[in-house]
Amino acid sequence: MAWYDPSWTYRAKITVDSTKVSGDLSDYVVYVDMSDFGSGHGIWSNVKSTGADIRMTKADGTTELPREIVFINTGSKTGELHFRASGTLSGSSDTDFYIYYGNSGASEPAQSATYGEHNTWINHIWVHHMQEAVDALEDSSASEVDDEASSTGTASVAGKLAGYCHEYNGSNSSVFETGVTTYLRPSSALSMEAWFYADATNDRVIMYHGDSTNKGWGIWLYGGYLRASIGTGNGNVWTYLTYTISGNISTGTWYHVVVTWNGSTAKLFLNGSEVDSYSHSGTMSYSTTQAFIGARAAQNKWDGKLDEIRLADIGLSDSWAPTAYNNQNSPSTFYTIGSEETDAAGATFIPKMQII
Repeated sequence: MAWYDPSWTYRAKITVDSTKVSGDLSDYVVYVDMSDFGSGHGIWSNVKSTGADIRMTKADGTTELPREIVFINTGSKTGELHFRASGTLSGSSDTDFYIYYGNSGASEPAQSATYGEHNTWINHIWVHHMQEAVDALEDSSASEVDDEASSTGTASVAGKLAGYCHEYNGSNSSVFETGVTTYLRPSSALSMEAWFYADATNDRVIMYHGDSTNKGWGIWLYGGYLRASIGTGNGNVWTYLTYTISGNISTGTWYHVVVTWNGSTAKLFLNGSEVDSYSHSGTMSYSTTQAFIGARAAQNKWDGKLDEIRLADIGLSDSWAPTAYNNQNSPSTFYTIGSEETDAAGATFIPKMQII
């Protein structure tokens, strides 16, 4: 088996279970909860404390993949890693990947580098892991639409994914907004994704970029429904995607919501299952300059927790939502992590370039 680079001393195999992948997916972003390595795994003794030496490859051991380290703590043996399974993640046969580490001289790839953070999220235009303080949120996508307004929610609470999320109280907090939203205005297709945990379910916004004429996009709890909208306004208001809350959504519980629109069909998924859809074609229009997490302007402020807010400018396939739910809800059953290997075990280093 070929080895990525002799400067990286260690690696471990990560195998994605095809039964957890709803169908073949292109450029799916795999989430790894690094606590799944276990406290006795060699990675915790040999990886840099910043995770800067972590590299991901395909099954051949040499083809590098883009990755993002949201955080790593070698003391507590925790961390949050995302990597893009460039090409196809199979829904019919297990897929192997390798994580390399153990290079004290390695540095963190630049955000815009080929294998850096931005290229992990090539289908996305807004990615917030909700790890940072509420007035310092960072966008992991190439849009780099970071927090540009003060907010007063709480960040230091355990999230659905590894690390922190934001918790809001429904009154004087729960507002995140940005004034730079030209990047957040997909016109012909889009997808939205979030994890939400409600302390109250009456008229509460999860994410929103719209106005009173129903232009724009949004997901919220309203009138007894989980509701999503993708609208053009100007008398051409699209039917809301809706799902009844009563008996289906409870306070104090995490839920995963995905909305997709491929230009002709809009769909609403909850915990990986499709719960509503409608057909419509058209072009999105926008009349406001602000997008929000946890509010609609100064109204309908979220009461509870929000994690992993994402917006894509493509209509993600029907297999994406159930796969993402399986991956993020129970990462330890989505993949298996092998024991530590070294290049001394007989692997061969194949140079990335040879000069003849």
